[in-house]
Amino acid sequence: MTETAKSRYDLTSFTPYKGHCWIADLPYGVPAGDGPGVRGSSALRLFEDGRELDLPNTDHTEICALGRGRYQHWGRTLMLSTSDGSDPRDNGRRYHLEFDGSMSIDTSSVGWRAVYALRIAENHVSNLASYGVDLRGKTLLEIGPGANFATQLLLTAVGAKVIVADRFLSPWQPDHLAIYRRVREAWPGEAPMLDRAIEQESLDGCLTMLSEPAEALTSLADGSVDLVISNAVLEHVCDLGGAMRELVRVTRPGGRHFHQVDFRDHNCFDRPLEHLLLSAEDFRPDLERATTQRGCQWRNSEVKAVLGDAGLVIDVDNGVSLVTEPYFAEFLPRLRASASAYANWPEDDLRIVGNYFVATRP
Repeated sequence: MTETAKSRYDLTSFTPYKGHCWIADLPYGVPAGDGPGVRGSSALRLFEDGRELDLPNTDHTEICALGRGRYQHWGRTLMLSTSDGSDPRDNGRRYHLEFDGSMSIDTSSVGWRAVYALRIAENHVSNLASYGVDLRGKTLLEIGPGANFATQLLLTAVGAKVIVADRFLSPWQPDHLAIYRRVREAWPGEAPMLDRAIEQESLDGCLTMLSEPAEALTSLADGSVDLVISNAVLEHVCDLGGAMRELVRVTRPGGRHFHQVDFRDHNCFDRPLEHLLLSAEDFRPDLERATTQRGCQWRNSEVKAVLGDAGLVIDVDNGVSLVTEPYFAEFLPRLRASASAYANWPEDDLRIVGNYFVATRP
């Protein structure tokens, strides 16, 4: 019997999560790890400077609290800690993975979109569960759901009634069926709405779909949803205050919001603060030409204030991602010398390039 070939993948990008925990996205086609109802399934191995870390399949709460090389392979994401609690971005160590090389890596458009949909669904379920949210029987509204709805169909598989809303809601596309079939092959449990979409080749009766902007959800009654989520969407909303007031209106008292906000300049993620050099007047044409696709100039403290003004109580805002220090040191003098409204902005707020907000409507 021959030994199974091993594939190697070098980790080069790490995002801070909580406590000792870091997140690294995995290449498309790496075999899926744990997921809702599936634990200890991954055979993926993590190495630090060539030494295997021997605490795999650890719950993420333990990784955050204890660190010391604990890690978990969740879907297509690796949640990990370093052996001594140091920052993997600048501790000088190399991290790599090994996994079953007989698994094919699907880099096709359909393949990577299916993997992305699975990863986002798994992340949503994991994040909500970590804050004590059971999706069974809940009405969940997602704004800006993306170009296909595989993620949202999977959220129905864990018990949620899902509403999607977008000013430019994507119609059924020829490649959707192939994406949904690929997702179904990878999802380990029941998924009746996904099965229905595949069988009928449409989303009729699978999701509630609203072609409405977040600022004007006229089809939804006051207090009609339990949960509101968004994934890198709020930075593209033109009227953030109006959108948040409307989202609070449709949320029942005691309902919760989960918003991942990306504050980077979307023209160049490697230099994520360049858009702050522009005055508001100079930045406006970028917004108008790209329909806000460049992102926003809002900073973390400003978004917190908007959420509070809309009537939300922020429970958590410590899921921050920070700019790298070498870039920030080079950028800050240029900002201070600019005509930007952010020229004298506090450094700690400028450093934040992403955050995960958890909030409650009282």
